[in-house]
Amino acid sequence: QVRVAASVALVRIGDKESPARAIEPLTALTRDANAWVRRYAVWALGSMGAGHGTIVAALNDAEPLVREFAAEALKGIAGKADAKTLADARAALLAISNDASRLEHGKFSSAPIVKDAMTAVDQAEKKAAAKSKEAR
Repeated sequence: QVRVAASVALVRIGDKESPARAIEPLTALTRDANAWVRRYAVWALGSMGAGHGTIVAALNDAEPLVREFAAEALKGIAGKADAKTLADARAALLAISNDASRLEHGKFSSAPIVKDAMTAVDQAEKKAAAKSKEAR
């Protein structure tokens, strides 16, 4: 799959001068018809620490492994996300957690990854609240 390889290459090569140039094409790939392409586009955005809203949106993807990759990516970006993104992530993760069918894919379960992502969101929200309290 050329599009998957391109997603991986964008992360590995990097663009120190203008990383934003990779974000738009990767964001477009998160809407691709092919689930593998969507998975690796989400992974690439997470690896770059970019596309927070796109990663949260991928938590609602029809494909379980895309949701799993999004939850995994969320663990890495939660500390950099804004309050709205964290609230949206929390809502999506709760929806996944409350519907067992959204956690299962074959013999595997995304439950541990979703739980870890929720923990990352919790920690990021607590840290933001503490900063806000200090600022007052």
